[in-house]
Amino acid sequence: MDYIPKLLENTKNSVRREAYWLLSNIAAGNSDQIATLFLRSNRTILCSIIKAVQHEAWEVRKEAVWVVTNIVSGGKDYFVQSLVSNKAIQALCSVVDMHDTKISLIVLDAIETILKVAEKLGLMIEYQRYLDEAGGIEKLEECQSHASEEVYEKSLQIIDTFFGEEELEHENLAPGTEGNRFVFGAPDVTKESADANVTIPEPLQCTENLQF
Repeated sequence: MDYIPKLLENTKNSVRREAYWLLSNIAAGNSDQIATLFLRSNRTILCSIIKAVQHEAWEVRKEAVWVVTNIVSGGKDYFVQSLVSNKAIQALCSVVDMHDTKISLIVLDAIETILKVAEKLGLMIEYQRYLDEAGGIEKLEECQSHASEEVYEKSLQIIDTFFGEEELEHENLAPGTEGNRFVFGAPDVTKESADANVTIPEPLQCTENLQF
């Protein structure tokens, strides 16, 4: 892991792509392996991953997307919450409507999982607002015109489940904030995380100026 930050700064797209591919394999591992990405020593790596999802060349972006979606699909709730506090929803919304069907599907799955975590942790209004402000609801609606039937069905399912009239009745309420800080780690340790046989990462602050 010590060499990863330098690889992510390499001028060659192919090198950066392979570095994110490596990270996506770590993120596809068990909770202990995912936890290594949240260590203080790896703070710059996580900052780079989220930034890459939105701003990298497409061939590199795709691998960064896999890192984030693998963490969301296989990580504990506190990992998901930590990613969201660092603009993961905004980053995922930037790629949800791409013509790459496979990427669209894994991003839709990740958004659905994030909203399920929000429901469990009582953060639904806050996460709905993040999605709305990132243009995510509009993009979910646009996905219903996607050439893929699977993309259409998944986007429709997310809207029906999480953005019905009852779910949006408090849409004008502002979510709680922590100023302009980006925080990696476990801001709220749930019973699930306390009981899990994993090492809960130390809370971290991402000090990089991420461009969203």
